[in-house]
Amino acid sequence: MPSTQWRALGPGSVLGALRADMKKATREVVIVGPFIDDYFAEAAVASCPKSVRLRVLTRSSAAVDRSFMDHNGAAIARFVKRPQTEVRMLDRLHAKLVLIDETTVFCGSANWYRYSLEEGLEVVLRGPIDEAPTLLDEVASLW
Repeated sequence: MPSTQWRALGPGSVLGALRADMKKATREVVIVGPFIDDYFAEAAVASCPKSVRLRVLTRSSAAVDRSFMDHNGAAIARFVKRPQTEVRMLDRLHAKLVLIDETTVFCGSANWYRYSLEEGLEVVLRGPIDEAPTLLDEVASLW
């Protein structure tokens, strides 16, 4: 039976949907993406309740293009200042997703930085994790 719970989010609508869902988180938010900037990091930190565990998997500054190094470093610095936050790096990472309370997932082509989320021609799907049951195992293997 086809799902009616998945939504495709296009340019300009991803960050608003992410913020709304992160604000409702009660346990954990997992952010996976090779390119994260301080703009997105600040939005994520501001949206996640303080009691929620935040885990971030990204590339190290040495593994991103020179023009993105400062943005990446600023994002990592912002995340590590937040209590209950763990940041890990995986230099060949290409996956892009956000898991909220192991119930909702955002995944697609968008990187987690301002241009990609607001101006890039990206598509991100938002749906229930129970309709992608092996996704949690894949994320755990990356972590």
